[in-house]
Amino acid sequence: MEISPHPDSEKKSQDQIQKRQRIITGTLVFVGLAAFTFGIFRIIGTINSPFKMKSTEITETSFLLNSSQEAEIDQLRNKDTDNDGLSDFDELYSYKTSPYVRDSDSDGFNDKEEVDSGNDPNCPRDQNCSVTQTTPLEEATLPAQGELSSEDLRTTLKNLGAPANLVDTMDDATLQQVYEQTLAETGVTTDQLTNTGEVPSNLEELVPSDTSSQAITLEMLQSLDAAQLRSLLQQSGVDEATLSQVDDATLEALYQQALGE
Repeated sequence: MEISPHPDSEKKSQDQIQKRQRIITGTLVFVGLAAFTFGIFRIIGTINSPFKMKSTEITETSFLLNSSQEAEIDQLRNKDTDNDGLSDFDELYSYKTSPYVRDSDSDGFNDKEEVDSGNDPNCPRDQNCSVTQTTPLEEATLPAQGELSSEDLRTTLKNLGAPANLVDTMDDATLQQVYEQTLAETGVTTDQLTNTGEVPSNLEELVPSDTSSQAITLEMLQSLDAAQLRSLLQQSGVDEATLSQVDDATLEALYQQALGE
């Protein structure tokens, strides 16, 4: 006589599979989130610019500005948020540095010191930044289906910090399905998967059980506090010295503004 599986055993097995899927999905979601939050400090000048024009363009076209815009520009000219000796206006429009961080390139010299000495405040000293090229975030594309093999995906997830025993117990079909669904929901690229640092050990606590696109955007991203943002930014490559120059309120404000862009 054939013995059928116990219902409780089947339910427990299904719960374990769903938990594993959430961990893998959460890992991929975190990679996209980490890459995005790292970009916050690289686009500060853009997301905080009231007008996307150069300083000379603003001067030459000042007659086109209304009174409120002129008042905002005057305020920027007379404001130095990070107290580095450069006005917010000059930082945003002339030097393309951060008005919130005294040392935009984190090389130990504040922006004013570098400008006065003829150095690039956006390039650490003793480094050549003239040949650096980056790909705009909006140009990132999804990898083709199956571009990352199951073996490569397992290796990548382990390198990112996903528990090896959980990754190894998932069959190839389930692994690929979760991978493709997560790509469609988050827009994570293959480069982001293979070039991002370690995932925090408490990842599962940061990822909601409902991993739909809307839940991730509204419930997880918008609910991150300053401590979580600092942790994510540090693990994404932002050094502690830079983060220490930004208070919690400013960090959260910049993050929420970036989410709204």
